[in-house]
Amino acid sequence: MRRKLIMQGNESFTVTLPIKWIKRHGIKEEVDIIEKDGTLEIKPAGAVKEKPKAKELDISALPEFLFIRLIGACYKNSYDEINLKYNTEQLKAIQAVVDKLIGYEITEKKPDFLVIKKIVIESVEQYHDSEKKCWHALISMAEDCLEGIKKQDKRIFKAVIEADSIIDRFSDYCMYMLLKHKEIEAKNPFVSYLFLHQLEKIADLFAEIARLCVEAKFKPSKETFAQHERLKQYISDFYLAYYKFDIEAVKKIVLERDSMFSSLAKIIEKTKGPEQSYLSCLKEVLNIFSGLITPLLIQNI
Repeated sequence: MRRKLIMQGNESFTVTLPIKWIKRHGIKEEVDIIEKDGTLEIKPAGAVKEKPKAKELDISALPEFLFIRLIGACYKNSYDEINLKYNTEQLKAIQAVVDKLIGYEITEKKPDFLVIKKIVIESVEQYHDSEKKCWHALISMAEDCLEGIKKQDKRIFKAVIEADSIIDRFSDYCMYMLLKHKEIEAKNPFVSYLFLHQLEKIADLFAEIARLCVEAKFKPSKETFAQHERLKQYISDFYLAYYKFDIEAVKKIVLERDSMFSSLAKIIEKTKGPEQSYLSCLKEVLNIFSGLITPLLIQNI
């Protein structure tokens, strides 16, 4: 049957349903609407019961580097349940991974087998809040590194290192949400996923800078410090361009990128030791953002 759409406000439409169908199913106030393969299905509320998406894995003979990434991959692929065969020596590392995955808990545990389940009900609104938390935490990491250098305060550097795990948690959660909920309003889900993955890498680099300042016990030169300040502003400008796209803002980003690459190359050439490692981290952050310029354009053209 064909039905007319009725405009409801500025962002939605309503459609009438046959009264016979309403009465036959005893519908009072709500129906479930499912988006599937480009179509919408309307069903009586509560009639839709999705089967949990589950995965069985045997990690008992795998090295830690591999099995923790397998668990993370299951999470990002939106599995509701992971049935895991493991050995007891792996338990501590498994628990550490699960603790970082928002909404996941170990719900059943035996000597050689455990079950990890999603125990929270998420909403699509949480995605946008979590995505912005990743950006805000990253900008704070860049700022706090500078503050730690100014004050030579190890506590600030340790806070930067801890913030890295916060970004990991929220970026992983966002990637999980993008794959799980197709109704999330993202301009380009692929680009959003790519940005989240790269923000994790950038956070790792700032954590590395913080560790370098603590372990190597050195204070960067004024020239290096100035490049870090420029990079902090560059990240803030990129953040604004991501959420409020403007071609002139992107032009400014490209020109600043070229200028910073040139400056960093000259300084790196005449430094060595911990300071050179510090500068190399800054250059790699800039390099990652450089690779995100084309995806930024794809998302907004």
